[in-house]
Amino acid sequence: MTDHSESIHSQQSGHPAEHIESDERTRSLTWLARVAGVTLSTVSLGFVLLLLVVIESGGELTLITRPFLMQVVLTLPYLIGFLTVGTTAGAVLAWWHRYWSRRVRIHHTLLAVLGLGFSWQLVRLGFITL
Repeated sequence: MTDHSESIHSQQSGHPAEHIESDERTRSLTWLARVAGVTLSTVSLGFVLLLLVVIESGGELTLITRPFLMQVVLTLPYLIGFLTVGTTAGAVLAWWHRYWSRRVRIHHTLLAVLGLGFSWQLVRLGFITL
C-alpha cells in the first residue's frame, strides 16, 4: 500500500494496531470466561468426588484428624468460589458485549447460576467461611 492509501485506511477503521490490540483483549476475555466455566465444573465435581473418597477411606475420624488429602479437599471450596466469580463475570460480559451465540451465552449463564448455588451451599455447610 502507498502512504496515502494507508492513511485513508487508518482514518476509516482506526489505527490497525489499536484494532488488533482490541481483538486480542476480547479474545483473551472470552477465553478466560470459558476456562473459568470449564474449570469451575471440573473442580466442583472433583471436590464432591474427593470428599466422598476421603471420608469413605478414612471413616468419620477423617473430619477430626484431617489428613493431608482432606486438607487439600477443604481448600477446593475457596477455589470454587473464586471460579464462580470469574464465571459469573464472564457471563455478564458475554451478554453485555454479545461475545458468543445466544445458546453459548445461555449455557455459560447456567454454569454461573449453578456455581453461585453450589458456592452458597458450601457457605451454608461451613466449607467456606466469610
